[in-house]
Amino acid sequence: MPLNDISKIINKISIEQILILHKETLEQKVRQVQESLNHTNTIQNIIRLEGDLHWERLLPIVHLSEQETEQKSHAWTSLFNEEEQSVLRERLPKMEEQETQLWINIIKRIELCLKNNIKADSEEAKLLAEDVLLLSNVLFQGDEALAEKFWRVRKSEHYSQEMGLYPVSDKVTYFMDQALAIHGEGLHK
Repeated sequence: MPLNDISKIINKISIEQILILHKETLEQKVRQVQESLNHTNTIQNIIRLEGDLHWERLLPIVHLSEQETEQKSHAWTSLFNEEEQSVLRERLPKMEEQETQLWINIIKRIELCLKNNIKADSEEAKLLAEDVLLLSNVLFQGDEALAEKFWRVRKSEHYSQEMGLYPVSDKVTYFMDQALAIHGEGLHK
């Protein structure tokens, strides 16, 4: 910028106003960098979960159209009240967060059980059920009604897709349901 223009700007606005504008510009850059980091973490977690990158699953997660965002929002409001939505928005693991690795590990361990023909009544399944219950207790903080409601919705491929939740195979959710049914009661005590 030419010095003459800078001089005109300085004469018309105060140093404080300049600093406010500069700060806003920096904050915007920070938001952009954070968004890029979130996308990168999302991609890393997808690769951890699937072992590869599937673009057909990645694109909807990274960039939703306005219509898709509206449909996703409608699905949430039709299934959960405002308070439940607020709790879930705050507590549910997000693909861009490193903490999501705990849930990814559970899914991968269930997939290994399925691959190795390990049954839901096994010791491995008992440990998985225990881990799911521990993570669920942290996630739902003792709100069993919300936990049951969320898991019921989460197991529905239709609702999971409508709500924009990461797809988990029916085989994985069925195995976990069986393991929880077999081992869950003993783990609550």
